[in-house]
Amino acid sequence: MTPAPPRSIRSLPMPRYRAAGAACLAMALTVTLGACSSKEEPKKKAAPTCPAGNPKPSRTVAWPTMYANVYNASDSKGEAATVARRLGWRGLNLLEVANDPLADDRPTPKYAEIRYGKSGRTIALNLATQIPHANLYQDERADPTVDVVIGNDFTLTPQPPRPIKDVKVAVFNTTFQSGLAATVSNQLAKQGFHSEAKANDRAYYPDDTAVIVYDEEGLPDAQRVQMSIPGSRLLQDEKANVSMTGRDVRLYLGSKWLKGGKVAPLSQATKAPGSSPTPSC
Repeated sequence: MTPAPPRSIRSLPMPRYRAAGAACLAMALTVTLGACSSKEEPKKKAAPTCPAGNPKPSRTVAWPTMYANVYNASDSKGEAATVARRLGWRGLNLLEVANDPLADDRPTPKYAEIRYGKSGRTIALNLATQIPHANLYQDERADPTVDVVIGNDFTLTPQPPRPIKDVKVAVFNTTFQSGLAATVSNQLAKQGFHSEAKANDRAYYPDDTAVIVYDEEGLPDAQRVQMSIPGSRLLQDEKANVSMTGRDVRLYLGSKWLKGGKVAPLSQATKAPGSSPTPSC
């Protein structure tokens, strides 16, 4: 029998412990190289939860001369439309109303962020007086428009009640006292309200002196009427099952209105009803 040719050193089988060691080394190199080559995603910076106070604007800018985009960066759907409507009531001109287009690039504000260009700084500072704890961010835009970006704790400074001469109120009688609506309406008119008596109403308020019904936009005017009607309470139109729009106010005289009762004298109608305080950080 012809002997088999000798095998070369390279063809000799590798001992088991060497094979296992080589496999482990290859795996370790793969993991190490993979870790070195992978790029970590940069973490998004957190917005200041309580920014330093903003400086006062050098001059007052009227809201009807300002133009703003309203963007939602909060967790609540539809918040941009809600806030835009409230800003519009104050006179702000609205441009785009949408979700925040820079949500991936800018920190999410806790309260709000106002973005503006160099020519819009005074406008941004004026807006910031009505938006507590807003962060200010200057970008490269050339026009004076601004962006109002809404955070989860966004709020607006409550509007003070308007002067009496600007308030319209319709007076309804829900009691058995004849001519009561006309009597109270005349008293309000003498104080300067735009007051009008309406026909008796089917609404029934047995436990109230008076109920002041308003649309959300008309809250400041409703508060002004409440200052003149002792013991009255405010009720938004949705809860009163009536549909109202704008600032007009309805005054429903309830069963507990005293016979011969009068509206408060102007000298006593000076303290505004309690309003929500500005949230602290």
